[in-house]
Amino acid sequence: MDPNRFSSLKRLVHVTGWVQRFLTNCRLPMNLRRKDRILLPTEISEAETFWIKQAQAQAFPSGENEGSLTQLNPKSDGDRLLRMDGRLRFADELPYDTRHPILLPKNHPVTKLVIADAHERLGHGAGVEQVLTELRSRFWIDGKGKKTFIRIKTTTITKTNKTKQDRFENHCIKEVTYELQKQSGRKVFANINACDR
Repeated sequence: MDPNRFSSLKRLVHVTGWVQRFLTNCRLPMNLRRKDRILLPTEISEAETFWIKQAQAQAFPSGENEGSLTQLNPKSDGDRLLRMDGRLRFADELPYDTRHPILLPKNHPVTKLVIADAHERLGHGAGVEQVLTELRSRFWIDGKGKKTFIRIKTTTITKTNKTKQDRFENHCIKEVTYELQKQSGRKVFANINACDR
């Protein structure tokens, strides 16, 4: 599977989870196969771990000995994920993921999906610092995380449609929504912004 073909981390992880379940079920006798209609949390976690490992293997082929990672003092955990082992390791009151964040390569498609997922979970209105704080509670993006987020936000996350200013002037809302409904053939919900510039 190519992570570039997925629009969200959730979709990538769920599709991978279903594929992994199918492959596991193929190896098991009929009476031991999982037949649940939803993925178990462990299956979702395993699928996410699979993609993080793939991203790390492609970006850091030498693993802990990768030259660009030496400043971050990387260590491999029980799942063979590369994690940063910095000064936060002494902060016992913090969760394990925060003390030892998972290393992600800055230009990998999985990293882009992780960033987009954090941005979406925070409600799209979150600024750069909020998203980076959310990400750093679990991940550490190799290189300049802030620049990576801004680049990804402007290219993939922010998809705005520019409308002509005069299109809505001097029209009542029913006229505008009727025209939109007529063009698309679907129900249209209008948002009126009554603020002056």
